[in-house]
Amino acid sequence: MFDILFGVFYFVLLYMSIFLLITIFNDGESSGRSSVPKEWPLVSIIIPAFNESATIGRVVKSALDMDYPENKLEIIVVDDGSTDNTSSIVKKLHNSRIKIIRQEKKGKGAALNLGLDNAKGAVMACLDADSYVSRYSLKEMVVNFSSDKIAAVTPIMHVHNPKTLLEKVQNIEYLLAVYLKKPLSHMNSINVTPGPFSLYRTDILRKIGKFDEHSIVEDQEIAYRIQENNYTIVQSDRGDVYTTAPKSLRALYRQRKRWYKGSWLTFNKYRNIMLDRKYGDFGFFLMPNTLFGLLSCFFMLVFFAAYVLSPVFEILRHIYMAGLYINLGGYINIGDMLSNFIFFTDFYKIFILWTFAAITTFTVIRSHKTLGQKIGLSETASVAAFLFVYYMFISFVNVVSTADLIRKDIQGW
Repeated sequence: MFDILFGVFYFVLLYMSIFLLITIFNDGESSGRSSVPKEWPLVSIIIPAFNESATIGRVVKSALDMDYPENKLEIIVVDDGSTDNTSSIVKKLHNSRIKIIRQEKKGKGAALNLGLDNAKGAVMACLDADSYVSRYSLKEMVVNFSSDKIAAVTPIMHVHNPKTLLEKVQNIEYLLAVYLKKPLSHMNSINVTPGPFSLYRTDILRKIGKFDEHSIVEDQEIAYRIQENNYTIVQSDRGDVYTTAPKSLRALYRQRKRWYKGSWLTFNKYRNIMLDRKYGDFGFFLMPNTLFGLLSCFFMLVFFAAYVLSPVFEILRHIYMAGLYINLGGYINIGDMLSNFIFFTDFYKIFILWTFAAITTFTVIRSHKTLGQKIGLSETASVAAFLFVYYMFISFVNVVSTADLIRKDIQGW
């Protein structure tokens, strides 16, 4: 039974991996810079904040320092019931382009909607209060609104100043996600607009109902709703943003549990899109791929236990028994051990696992090269940890998240 599941899983995974790689090479790795508009649009940057005194000052300054006409930029900080001095820090910046709005704690979605209600810009940017934008990001992203059908533009996400192994592994994950979004952008199949500095057309957001205040992944839910309403989401080629990643396994575990729960709930909410012709590649490729990705975590853990842990335990048992046999006065028949390895080892499974590892490694290297980053010897450990440890970790988190949902334990913000 395991062998059949393994074969099906590998076939689907290989098909989707090769499909994405072919799409990347056919469409190119860069869509090219769109033309500069005759007049820059007014942009409203909304920063939802709850007890962000440690970072809010630097975040707002990074937004103010961007290369964008001053009279075309407003910054709205929505203090979502903070109990620290978040608001007072922003007030001390003394800048006329900054507006501070306070509300009782209602969550990020409600904070974004309150900011949207007060936004004057034709374009709205959502900026998480722990993320920093580069000086050139806004102009490089705004030029992507080349059509009235484009509702959102997503950034290139990096981990801010990654130092530890855990932070570097997350940085690899972010860069890989951006790289894979490029072909998805050509296919109009992007299903998440990240909180760290995604841009939206204000009128479209208001038209489709603004952010879902009950969703625990409002950036993913709004992307599905944009697709449901037949608008387009584009991946920026040059809009860099740097987000603060979880610094401990416990914090990462909690964050990813929320992401996975939100992914399951959002997928279920928009399940009617799957295999519906009017949604094109989003319905026929992205939706099945998303479902496969969510389910694959279960398969990964089962296959890891069956094809990795079990053989390792078996080898250790043989080593122990061989050592015990020697102590009892026997000997090891090397020929028999070699014959057992050659004739009873499932080499096709080993080949399949290494093929998957090779495809992933190639994609990781290409993503770094395309986005202007290098993988040196110091990064080798991060790549190895990402390939052989991180997958198991997030698979475990998904399984736990699914079990929580079955028990109706929905994690909030």
